[in-house]
Amino acid sequence: MKSLDLLLISNVFEPEVHGGYELLASDCALALVARGHRVTVLTSGARAPRDSERNVRRLLALSRPFGSPAGTDRARHLAASARNAAAMGAVLSRGRPFDGALVFSLRRMGLEPLRALARHHVPTCVTVNDDWPLAYLRTPQPGVASSAVHHLFDSGWHARHTWGDLRCERVLWLSETLRDRVTGSGAPLGRGVVQAQGVDRSLFRPRAFRPVDRKAPKLLFVGRLHPEKGPELVLEAVAALARRGVGATARFVGAPVTEHYGEALRAHARALGVHDRVEWYGAVTRSALPALYAEADMNVFVCRSETEGLGLTWLEAMAVGVPVVAQPSGGARAFFDEHGGVERADHSSIADAVLALLSSPDRQRALVERGLELVREHASLDRYVDALVSTLGLR
Repeated sequence: MKSLDLLLISNVFEPEVHGGYELLASDCALALVARGHRVTVLTSGARAPRDSERNVRRLLALSRPFGSPAGTDRARHLAASARNAAAMGAVLSRGRPFDGALVFSLRRMGLEPLRALARHHVPTCVTVNDDWPLAYLRTPQPGVASSAVHHLFDSGWHARHTWGDLRCERVLWLSETLRDRVTGSGAPLGRGVVQAQGVDRSLFRPRAFRPVDRKAPKLLFVGRLHPEKGPELVLEAVAALARRGVGATARFVGAPVTEHYGEALRAHARALGVHDRVEWYGAVTRSALPALYAEADMNVFVCRSETEGLGLTWLEAMAVGVPVVAQPSGGARAFFDEHGGVERADHSSIADAVLALLSSPDRQRALVERGLELVREHASLDRYVDALVSTLGLR
């Protein structure tokens, strides 16, 4: 395959990371360069130390920074779109055209990058790993004064924050569940291709199999500490296991969504009497994650949100060879329904699922082997990058 000159656009880019989407954008950029392609990253934010070596240009604008309430932001989107139109025009008007563009999340950035790519006839693949396209749907027909004003802003030539006549056919969806939800809500995106988020198997390598310690299993929770992720359920599982004579411990790797929520989780651990069985690691570098997975006996993945695209941490755990106990929703539940690979927990007791897995080393080995197969066959970074390039139609 010939070397391609690609443009990768994302609302934010490493080192600003809010979750798996930003990590995937960075992974894809590195993987494409390793394959011999040239990748220019166009994003927002202040210049970062590695920008020059990674060919990252922070020329785009967000309507409002992450960490502040988004609101409706119609006026802010109009201002950001003007800046982004100018930046895109400058980049796309260079002497040599790009062979294609890869568009990751545009949440809080607006759709001007997509409009500019369409005007310059650049083949474009849009990735959808969460419900960000729904942020740019028009307000329904007005029924009250406030929605009437919103409808006015959403209907004119100035409505740069809505899809308008824009439509994208080359789309890479994280899951069928996400595709059905977004297209069913009216986002003008084609059916495209479904491909699970990719794990970098050169970083997350399988450990040698070992049976779980039945008396003192080490549970691991990785991800942002947020009510939708259910970290308090893991604390409650540790307490329930202790009542049944199992001295489980739990490590929580990830920053709390707010300081107040982090304090509430610690208070909950004290109230349950398991504070001495819990370690709070906070956010860690990605390079530290493989060792933390390898030290764990089980990874616990909880998701309460039906808008969950798929999730990443349980895939990373599988890639390392760690059995996963999951209480999934959204795309993750559909993935497990189709492929298996986890010990399923119901909404009343994660502890029961942990005990079921503890009782059978053969079950543990089967889950580990199935997890390694799933990552290799369905959720590796190589497969995801292959799907990106194929969707562009440039293979």
